[in-house]
Amino acid sequence: MIIYRPNRLHFSLLAFLGALALTLTLVQTLGAQTGDTESGKSIPRAYRGISLGMNPDAVKDLLLLDSWFDYRGEADVSLL
Repeated sequence: MIIYRPNRLHFSLLAFLGALALTLTLVQTLGAQTGDTESGKSIPRAYRGISLGMNPDAVKDLLLLDSWFDYRGEADVSLL
């Protein structure tokens, strides 16, 4: 009677193949994501007049002026 015992070689081969499959999947996914920005589509840097890198006080002023955001000023979190 022959009893099959998995040895280290089989485990190493399975681990290698699993790592290879994961790497190929990640490369394919990341390649698809970078392809969108190369074709002209990019993430917008501004929304309704507010853009990345603005002064916080200027952002608060724009939020107060635009009713879409329903901004009512800084939160009052004083404790008694």
